[in-house]
Amino acid sequence: METRKIQQVSNGTFTVSLPREWADGEGITAGTVVNLHTHLDGMLVIQAPECEDDSSMQFTVTVGERDADGGGDALEQTLRAAYAAGSKQVVVEADGTFDAAQRQAVRRVARNLVGVTITEESDASVTVRNVLDANEVSIRQSVRQLQFVAVSMHRDATAALTGAAPLDGFAERDDRADRLFAMVDRHFTRGLDRLDEVDALGETRPELFRLHTAARELERVADHAERIAAVASAVPDPLPPRSPTRCPNSPSSSPRRSTPRCRSRSTARTPTRRGRR
Repeated sequence: METRKIQQVSNGTFTVSLPREWADGEGITAGTVVNLHTHLDGMLVIQAPECEDDSSMQFTVTVGERDADGGGDALEQTLRAAYAAGSKQVVVEADGTFDAAQRQAVRRVARNLVGVTITEESDASVTVRNVLDANEVSIRQSVRQLQFVAVSMHRDATAALTGAAPLDGFAERDDRADRLFAMVDRHFTRGLDRLDEVDALGETRPELFRLHTAARELERVADHAERIAAVASAVPDPLPPRSPTRCPNSPSSSPRRSTPRCRSRSTARTPTRRGRR
């Protein structure tokens, strides 16, 4: 930890010098505008602005012939991982030309992830870019939508398993739940690295963490609902309703028996001993 002395200029403004090594590593020179983040705990954080040509937010993926054996699954997983890591742009280059499965995988990712679009496409390369601005995102509203989708999926899947309720639009709702959680997870990851992302989202860091935790649990509810729906589709007949349990010696189960009713130990009468006079 380094210590710096606060100085005061002629107009009364306080100044402090920045470490040269940190400034060189962040590309800060004279005239660079930095972001100042003040927090309720009394901390002041200085962060360099995010550059549009930042190499950490842009990736290049090379797809070879051996990757074509998976039918584009490996390419789709790579693009989803880059999206979750907070990347803004991914350039996919083919070792030759793309096959139909690989192009379909790229289009599927652009269709299922919020804010992802294909900006450039040729025979040997495809550029995928995220155009969603954090100022236009409401994490709180997204979690509410995810809650509605996950709860409705679980309710309908349970009803289909125990009754004859149809599973209408279940696949579309499952895709929507995955899409909402992926967006929340992306902005949460970017918020861990960029404090200006947290400011753009309009949430504090603890609240953003709680919203991400809630979204993760709701996404698990949606996954369990999908499994219940799969079981309901495989079962030919709905499960019978569960009958209430009764005491084996109760009058309803054996009305003509003369045996005493079931009685718990706490309510059973015990003989008392009379005291001597």
